[in-house]
Amino acid sequence: MSKEKVFIVVSHSRLPSKDRAKQGQWEVTEKIEFVDQLRKRHIDMSSITVDYLEEKVLYGNPKNIQYDEFIKYVTERCPRQMKELNETYKPSPKIEVVEGEIKVEGT
Repeated sequence: MSKEKVFIVVSHSRLPSKDRAKQGQWEVTEKIEFVDQLRKRHIDMSSITVDYLEEKVLYGNPKNIQYDEFIKYVTERCPRQMKELNETYKPSPKIEVVEGEIKVEGT
């Protein structure tokens, strides 16, 4: 992924159940994608699309979910990918204690 853009796209689809006990019922499947370029299918088919670096919801959002709630939701389902994103694009500031003073990198 390029450093300029990072989007998280969540899509839901309904398919007939493959379970014989649930014939005639529908299954909802969820797909979470981490992309650096939005394609037409992302915009057309997504339930919600978020710009990770700008921290805002771009498309969808049927339940008026806030950005922080969305990130928590995705982190619960994709912890490894979110950890990698956070480390790559939003690293925690380095904190040092020098001569009794706390110094935060970048301040």
